[in-house]
Amino acid sequence: MRLYKTLYTVIPLLIFVSGCSIFSSILVKTPEISGIDNIKITEISLYEAEFLISLNVTNDNNFNIDVNRLKYNVYVNDEYLGAGSTVKSQTLVSNKISQLSLPLKIKYLDLPSNVVDILKNAFKGNKIKYKVEGEADVEAVGYDASIPLDIERELIATRN
Repeated sequence: MRLYKTLYTVIPLLIFVSGCSIFSSILVKTPEISGIDNIKITEISLYEAEFLISLNVTNDNNFNIDVNRLKYNVYVNDEYLGAGSTVKSQTLVSNKISQLSLPLKIKYLDLPSNVVDILKNAFKGNKIKYKVEGEADVEAVGYDASIPLDIERELIATRN
């Protein structure tokens, strides 16, 4: 009888401890955004332009992360440039570099007054500081989360 009491106490404890080690292996590492891979013009009109910005994102986790929604504002040299959002789910593949596509709508009337100077400096090979602020709804291993986006990098324009 005493053996059964010990087993009833030890077995749940062992299950709990092994469960904790399983959860510790599921710790989520934040994907690393290394920078802009490409910028394409997708639409242009008299009042606005739409771009598709491709970011390189490294997912160092042992599982895929689905980015279900993104909502963000983009700034260049601390000046508001435009906003964008996604509704199409994108997957960050485990232990690989993936492309994350950000559509961006720029209304010409919202452009900063020094946009011409920014573009001139870019074509001269000077660095441009860009910032993306917003929020991402992600899903991984059955859990949903909303995480803030705060990306700040420098870009040097190159001609292909």
